[in-house]
Amino acid sequence: MITFETNAFTYRPATRTFVAEASELRVPVGKFPSKFRIVNPATGNGRDFRFSHADTDGEDTYGWRYESPDGLKTLIIND
Repeated sequence: MITFETNAFTYRPATRTFVAEASELRVPVGKFPSKFRIVNPATGNGRDFRFSHADTDGEDTYGWRYESPDGLKTLIIND
């Protein structure tokens, strides 16, 4: 499973969402995982996230959304 650190994301507490641009995560184009883990390097605590859905207009994909079992969310923006 791919693991990212929390400092690779911006956290939006109002929506409980971690947000990052795809290029910043250095995941190859078209190779986004169906699940990954985000770990806080200061505490060692982490959460697993599973693919939920893509933001798309049918032709272009704008981002990918993931959720953890406890309701945290991740948005990876297709930049």
